[in-house]
Amino acid sequence: MIRYLTFIALLFSSLALYAQQMEWTFMHPDSSYENCDNNTDAEANMLCYALRYTAAESGQLANYTTGFFINCIDGENPILSNSSCLISDNSTEINGCDEASKILMNCSGNSGAVEIIQNIPVLLHMVCFELTPGNQLEISTDEITGLTVSLISRNDGNYIFERPSFSNQNIAPQITSVGSKIK
Repeated sequence: MIRYLTFIALLFSSLALYAQQMEWTFMHPDSSYENCDNNTDAEANMLCYALRYTAAESGQLANYTTGFFINCIDGENPILSNSSCLISDNSTEINGCDEASKILMNCSGNSGAVEIIQNIPVLLHMVCFELTPGNQLEISTDEITGLTVSLISRNDGNYIFERPSFSNQNIAPQITSVGSKIK
C-alpha cells in the first residue's frame, strides 16, 4: 500500500511540474498590456513579443532566467529591445551572427515583488525584433541556460523552483489582404 501511495504522490508531483510553461505571444499593435510597453510598429517592421509564463504554483516572483537561441537575419542581430516587464531587468544578448548565425538571448529579471497565481498566465518579458516580410525567426531553448523561475511561497516563505516547458517557435510577419503587416 505504501508503494502505491508513493507512486501516486510522485505521479501528481510530476504532473504539476509539466503544468509550467512559457511561450512567446505577439503584442498586437492596437492593444495595451499591463506592465509591458507595447512598441509594435508594423510600418517600421518592429514586432514585439511577450514571454507568457504559466506557473504550476502560486507565490511571489523572485527571479527568472531564460536562454533562447534565435537566428540572425541577413547576418544581423534582429533584436531591437529585450527587457523585463515586472521586475528589475538583467537581460543580455551574445551576438554570434558572424560565427554561428545565431544569437544567445538571455531574458532575465531579479529583485521582484510580483504575485504569481497558479495556472494564470502572466507576461514576464518583452522583446522587439526588426523583422521584414519574407524573413522568419526560429526561437529555441538554450539547454545549458534553460528556463527557470523562482517563486517565494505564500504559505511558508520557502523558495519554489520551476523549470517551465517551452516548444520551439517560428515567428514571421504575416500580410493582411490590404497589405499591412500585423504579425
